[in-house]
Amino acid sequence: MRKFLFVFVMAFGVIAGIYLGVKYPPSMFGGSLSETAEPLAEPTGFESFSPNTLTITPTPAEINQEQFYSDANPASPTTTTSEPIPLNSDSKSDSNDILGQLIVGSDSITVRDNVEEATLRQSPGWMPDSALPGENGMCVILGHRNRNHLKVLENVKIGDKIIFRYIDNRTATYTVTEIQIFEETANWSLPQLEEDLLVIVTCYPFRYSGSAPGKFQIICQKDIN
Repeated sequence: MRKFLFVFVMAFGVIAGIYLGVKYPPSMFGGSLSETAEPLAEPTGFESFSPNTLTITPTPAEINQEQFYSDANPASPTTTTSEPIPLNSDSKSDSNDILGQLIVGSDSITVRDNVEEATLRQSPGWMPDSALPGENGMCVILGHRNRNHLKVLENVKIGDKIIFRYIDNRTATYTVTEIQIFEETANWSLPQLEEDLLVIVTCYPFRYSGSAPGKFQIICQKDIN
């Protein structure tokens, strides 16, 4: 009898539980204790965190390449550069700055009437404070040592003739009497002679990479006609 009553009570409890579960669902009592949170939407970019803020960096596909390179390489200030003047250019051969030509053996080198930096980029120049070629006193011509300027002096020897020819074809002839080499420019000086001379000066050594440290100077005596 006791076994029958135990089975009856258990069956009643199960049936009552089912009935109450259908009649009164869990939502009526504030929901399930194990409710799952709704998943967050996936971010569309790379996320980087700082202690106080959240920033979203665009994905590579969203980066404007033109803006990227513009920011990475900001434009430098606009500068205007003039076209370099070609060495020993005779394009201005009818200009007033051409004094004449220096003739060394079979070579002819244009000489201009000043020794300004822009002039010496084009050709050797005559030092205005000195005597003009052929006149009484010392005439000084300065120039670079490159092939189109005064490199020809490398092979000049004492006794050689050097001629200066003006643009009107007047000429003055000189004879090389001395060749001077100054290893350091600081030691270079023009000759202190009261004679009718032509002095031609260029840098030395002739075969040197970069700014040559010395000076090569040729002293010529004017021929008497």
